[in-house]
Amino acid sequence: MPVVFPLVNLFGESADCLEFMNAAKGSATLDGRSLTPEELGSTPIRMNPRKGNPFTTTAGLLNTWSCGLWVRLGPLAPGSHALSLRGESGTFSTSVDYRLQVARPTPTNAV
Repeated sequence: MPVVFPLVNLFGESADCLEFMNAAKGSATLDGRSLTPEELGSTPIRMNPRKGNPFTTTAGLLNTWSCGLWVRLGPLAPGSHALSLRGESGTFSTSVDYRLQVARPTPTNAV
């Protein structure tokens, strides 16, 4: 399966995205090799948040904007992988290290 993840991202107004992306920086490595982030600028999105979610104060359909730095990877080979993510924009920053264990695919007709 492909892997897609943000280094840093935001949802809000289109103008918020412009300011956020002007300051956005990020890096990622997989097994010590640098990965190239993609800049995804101000993009209209539709969300349907549920009551009690940590990101919005309301439930129900919400039209908003999203932007950020993202990385897309093709399917990972079976085995152990080290993935490190770093991102920042203004006073907001992220930093996380993952140890991924990818299993060999099971044939679809296996019992």
